[in-house]
Amino acid sequence: MKLAEYKEFFPARHCAHCQEFFVAARSDAKTCSNKCRMALSRRKRNPTRCHQKIKRDEEARASPRPQDTVIDYRIEAIGAREAADFIKRYEFLGTVGRSLARYGARNAKGELAAVAVFGTPSKLADDIIVLERGACAHWAHPHAASWFIPRAVKLAAADHGWKIFFAYADPSAGEIGIVYQACNWIYTGRTPSRTVNGAPRARDYFRGPDGRVISDKAFYKRGHSMADVKSGAWRRVAKPAKHRYVWIEALTRQEPRMLAARFAALPYPKR
Repeated sequence: MKLAEYKEFFPARHCAHCQEFFVAARSDAKTCSNKCRMALSRRKRNPTRCHQKIKRDEEARASPRPQDTVIDYRIEAIGAREAADFIKRYEFLGTVGRSLARYGARNAKGELAAVAVFGTPSKLADDIIVLERGACAHWAHPHAASWFIPRAVKLAAADHGWKIFFAYADPSAGEIGIVYQACNWIYTGRTPSRTVNGAPRARDYFRGPDGRVISDKAFYKRGHSMADVKSGAWRRVAKPAKHRYVWIEALTRQEPRMLAARFAALPYPKR
């Protein structure tokens, strides 16, 4: 069988453990190697929960309250302080970033059930906006996130004229972007685009004496250097590349196709 025919019957897919592409030898293969198969089996016995879920569970234990059974929220723009307080409480990163717009979903009592923060990190094209932070309260409806994100994006596009939205899922936090898959976002692979031996390059982070982990950009910006790492004061750690999702919000039917052509859609990663 020729390679082209082989790939037609056994197309490339994501490994269920390491998320890398591989050409399966069997149509029902889920992992790229025995090592990944055994690791996946161990993970199923002891599943790793998303950090966001861990954070919500902590809040649920601290402030017990039954979840909403009906989605009866209104979406509106909110202030920076209110968004920051909510994100720091429910988002595992605990920071807001450089936000340009903030939207929240309120219940009938005026309580925030969900918050989305949009911003523009560096090294991105001018016509791209990023859903930088997002979180739901522990008492919000189980499907509040997938209901809220499309509506917050539509409102942000109407208010600011944005059309291309990026969102990232961090594997080191147990994320693969399930909520973006539920919202039908386009999956474009792992970032950054630079690779090492065909795989996305891991991101460099640094762990300080207090245990906090910061990015390489923040590390050098604060005046540190590799001399601090060699002295043992700081420790260099590598985190896997993030998953990236794209959404096109346009006014006409032709625009989404034209804008989406800039991005190659890939199969969704699975646990």
